[in-house]
Amino acid sequence: MVRALQMIVLLTLVYDNVPRNVYVFMKQCLGVAGMDILEGETLIDNNFSFKDTSPLNDKFEMFGMDNKNFLLNSGSYFLIQIIMLAIYLAR
Repeated sequence: MVRALQMIVLLTLVYDNVPRNVYVFMKQCLGVAGMDILEGETLIDNNFSFKDTSPLNDKFEMFGMDNKNFLLNSGSYFLIQIIMLAIYLAR
């Protein structure tokens, strides 16, 4: 459910002709959609070093994607994938 909400909210990054009231609503929904319960970004920051890049444009920066690196912008997605792989290999 959270992933579906994230996809809907991030549609405003793709479409340019979004009415202002929809844009404000999507910005408010981003707080729920951006929920990171495992704090994957902290883990990645502590264990990896990446080249600093600028955001693709102002919209990406406003939605919290401050660089072009997928691992830094994906939150706990990468961590969840590692956990799932470890569970699968442990069988």
